[in-house]
Amino acid sequence: MPYQSFEDRPGGSKSLEKLAHLKFPRDLKGKRVLDLGCNEGFFCFEAKRRGASYVLGIDANRKPIELARARAASEGLDIDFSVCDFTEASNGPFDLILLLSALHYADDPKAVFDRVHELLAPNGLFILECGVSDLTGRKVRRVLRAIDERYFPSLELLRDHWLEDFCVRRQGRSVDQSGDPMPRFVFHCTKRKPSLVFIAGPGGTGKTSIAAHFRDALLIETDGLVVAARHKSRPLIVKQQAAMDECMLKHKHIGKAWDEARNDPEIVKYFADMIGRAIRLNRKHDLVVVEGYMVGDVAPALAAAFRDSHVVWNLAPGFPGADLPASHDEQRGKVRLDGKSIVGWAPTAGCAIPQVEILKNGEFFMLVRDEWFHMKAEKPNEAHFRIELADLASQRASGKLSFRVRGGNRKLKGPLIEL
Repeated sequence: MPYQSFEDRPGGSKSLEKLAHLKFPRDLKGKRVLDLGCNEGFFCFEAKRRGASYVLGIDANRKPIELARARAASEGLDIDFSVCDFTEASNGPFDLILLLSALHYADDPKAVFDRVHELLAPNGLFILECGVSDLTGRKVRRVLRAIDERYFPSLELLRDHWLEDFCVRRQGRSVDQSGDPMPRFVFHCTKRKPSLVFIAGPGGTGKTSIAAHFRDALLIETDGLVVAARHKSRPLIVKQQAAMDECMLKHKHIGKAWDEARNDPEIVKYFADMIGRAIRLNRKHDLVVVEGYMVGDVAPALAAAFRDSHVVWNLAPGFPGADLPASHDEQRGKVRLDGKSIVGWAPTAGCAIPQVEILKNGEFFMLVRDEWFHMKAEKPNEAHFRIELADLASQRASGKLSFRVRGGNRKLKGPLIEL
């Protein structure tokens, strides 16, 4: 009996039923598809019918490839079929790669997966269906079949070693077939990408402390990159760097200097490109953390530049440099409360960053030095309040606290809270 089944001819593999178990993509319009071990091309035909722009099926055996070519010609489907080894596949990149019920025929599974990784597009999907043994640890089980002898991996060996360059999600059991020595499972795999974490905020808010928790990360401190080592006689300084140098000379503080410089789009782009070069120097590192005062401004451009090569995490929402105008000016005032969160900082030494959560009835809670204080506004929608020093005596806080409010498109500043 033939291996693959078609609508006009039965087979031993239950190909039609297997489609659902594979969670085969419904829409492949404009996609490039590779089927490794395609046999007579059932899944190649299905990919073409679902809109794939290019389909390549390869198999080590010539006879099924000849049958696949004949069927494609009779159905008027433009599909390439080739007789070659899995590791000899070419013509990538591919948006979808299939390796179904064929892994146990590979003499070097790791080499096959390495080749798949090379051929898979950055955001492509690799669907693997294979037998998995019930052994624990990184082991293979030897199986004597009716027609040959094969080896099947444990889940740990398959996932943690053979597929170490992929993010692997087990989709469940595949369709059972007569003669299966091992239960078959379906895995959806994507390229493993390094993580890129952005941490932004004003000085003294704990950016460096948070970054230190990422113990295995490579840390890029943007504040330190602003002031570069220079040639003693005639350093090459572009106009954007010169402008930032002037701001630093004027303010003597990275935060205040950047507050002024960030209004120039060319300066923001210059430093975004500079940080991007530092990230690319470490593109193979599993985790890269970028922290600093300017990060909120440069993060959007960097996220767009690295979205295909990295998983991007932004830990900078609501801070100056993200979407709020940064300023160290202080003023008294009233702030409308609209159920949004307030995140602020202490420009005077001796005070920790306060975080305020607003309730609808005008009550609010303020977090100072890891302790929450319950407050009550004079009016439900307006707050003009003072924190008594006695309330914070246990925390030994002193100085002044200021904060900002985010609410819709409004960006309001104040009030100054005197302790």
